[in-house]
Amino acid sequence: MYISKSLRSDFFTAIISVGFSGLKEYAKTRYSRKGDIKTRRQIAIWLVNEESKKYSINGRNKYSLESIGLVFGKDHATVIHSIDVVNNLIQTKDKKYYPLILEAIDNFKALKMVEEEKKTPLVYKINLIGVALKSGMEVEGEVTVGELYSKAKKFLVDIHGDLPGKIHNYKPVKCKK
Repeated sequence: MYISKSLRSDFFTAIISVGFSGLKEYAKTRYSRKGDIKTRRQIAIWLVNEESKKYSINGRNKYSLESIGLVFGKDHATVIHSIDVVNNLIQTKDKKYYPLILEAIDNFKALKMVEEEKKTPLVYKINLIGVALKSGMEVEGEVTVGELYSKAKKFLVDIHGDLPGKIHNYKPVKCKK
C-alpha cells in the first residue's frame, strides 16, 4: 500500500506534537504497553485521524484507517481502538491525560501552521502585507518579511475574524526587467 507524502507529514507532525523527540524515539517505543507511551501513541493516531476528517470527500476521510495504521505500524483495529480511547479521555476530561491531549492539539496546529507557511508563495505574503497596511497596520523598526507576514496575518484576523478571501484572488505582481 502506498503512503502519501501528506500522511507521512501528518504522522511526523503528530508524533512530535505528543512529545516524542522524533522517529527514532517513536520506533523504540512502538511496541511499548506502558500507559504513558501507549496513550501518547493513541493521541498521535487520533490527531492524524482528526486531520484526515478535515479533508473528507463524500463522507470518506482523506486517509483510510488502514493507511493510518500502516504508517504507525499498527492495524486498522488498533487505530479504531486508539480513536475510541482518546475520544473517551476527552469526554471524561481525564485528569492525567486531558491536559496532554490539549497540549498535543495546540502543538499539532502550530506545527501545521509552520508547515503551511513554508508553502505560502512570497507573492501571497506580500499581497497580504499590502492589505494589512492599507487597513491601518503600523510597523515600527526593521522587520523581516516573515515577521511582517505574521504580524499582518494576526492584524487581519483581529480585524475581520479571519483572513479576507479576496487575497487569494490577487494577481501576481509583475516585475520590470
